[in-house]
Amino acid sequence: QGDPGTVDSTLETLMGEHFPGSRRNPRPILDRFGKINNESLRTSFLFVNRDSVKEAFKKFGPYKSAGPDGISPIMLQNLNDDAINRVVDLYKACLITGYTPSVWRHAEVTFIPKPRNSHEGPRDFRPITLSSFLLKGLERIVLWQLQQTTLRRYPLHKNQHAFRSGHSCDSALSNAL
Repeated sequence: QGDPGTVDSTLETLMGEHFPGSRRNPRPILDRFGKINNESLRTSFLFVNRDSVKEAFKKFGPYKSAGPDGISPIMLQNLNDDAINRVVDLYKACLITGYTPSVWRHAEVTFIPKPRNSHEGPRDFRPITLSSFLLKGLERIVLWQLQQTTLRRYPLHKNQHAFRSGHSCDSALSNAL
């Protein structure tokens, strides 16, 4: 357990109390100054790499409107390898620390009137949301990883319609009939 009063022993005590039986990652993620350890960036979350980031950015329509951060897909699609490597490190740091940059958490919402409605109630409008493509890129890479690993071993229930390709509100309604 280490010397009493050290950061490691405090962490061990907290983990043992709140997550009994769990194992702590033997490679320290943060150094003693609270900065992310470069070794952790290199060896953690290997599915986040230059190829996966480029592929995620390539899947965006290049001329879609930028989110609140002002970054459009075409900008991300034209980053050089040094910039892509920085995005890889940023994505890994987000996954390691569990932190999403605050600028990525902002969204611009515009309400578009639905056709043939009275436009008197809130359900008469459809929200269109612009959010950060940097966040969408990370979400896409994590989704791909889940689809290739966990969701293959533990597929979603057949009655799950949200977040599934080829399923929608319409398929849920037709199953209910």
